[in-house]
Amino acid sequence: MTDASAIELVIQLEQNDVTRANRAIALGRFTPYKWVLFGISSAVLSTMVAFLIFRQITGLETLLVGLIGLLGWPAMLIAMIHSNSRKAAKSLLQGTPSLQGPTHWLFSDGAIRVDSPTGSSHLEWTTYMLVRETSMQFLLYPQTQIAQVIPKRCFSTKEHVTRFREMIHRNVPTATLQEE
Repeated sequence: MTDASAIELVIQLEQNDVTRANRAIALGRFTPYKWVLFGISSAVLSTMVAFLIFRQITGLETLLVGLIGLLGWPAMLIAMIHSNSRKAAKSLLQGTPSLQGPTHWLFSDGAIRVDSPTGSSHLEWTTYMLVRETSMQFLLYPQTQIAQVIPKRCFSTKEHVTRFREMIHRNVPTATLQEE
């Protein structure tokens, strides 16, 4: 017998789901303070490199090289995160048997039941140290750099998403959720 407030989902993860999750996990560690600190350190580093490499250039050219470095470091980091996220997603989906078929999730206030192609598990909500919501998915973190992906596209209605958000809010106090 199942709980009337339980939410049941059947999820077949796609490469875009895992790619989005990888990006969110990688960029989620950056708080506004860390972005500012990263920007300032990038500016200083790129300006130092510009002065060392282009010592013979003076004036506006050196400032221009420093500005390109200031914008280049963060852009290069973000481009690498996007590129590596896609490659890692493809590799994960191809190399993980439990992701090569639909996974049935049953969420209730009491616990979570997961039936995947390779096994079943019963989880307590305390398994998750954090739950984050993005515009397209929920990320359930059993560890700081590993998250289970629950795409919003798998919910049948917006009301189910709202109910799921409320369930998370009751069971995971550290959750970072969007308000609608």
